[in-house]
Amino acid sequence: MEEIAPSEAIPFNRAFTEPNRRPEARSRFFPMMEKKGFDKAVKTINRKYYTKKYIRKALTAILPGKTMERILQKRK
Repeated sequence: MEEIAPSEAIPFNRAFTEPNRRPEARSRFFPMMEKKGFDKAVKTINRKYYTKKYIRKALTAILPGKTMERILQKRK
């Protein structure tokens, strides 16, 4: 590992030169959390993730044996 002066690293590290960008979903999350509660807000903001999770769980329950695992292995 090579040591360098902090002044040399600053131009290559955006966190040192400007604030981090705020995720767009964050501005919707907090007002939604006040109205609907934390769990409902998380599930609404992350709808795509929870939809996939629900579908996978439903298919695993319906399909026999290890069929769902084989389907997922073929996708990779």
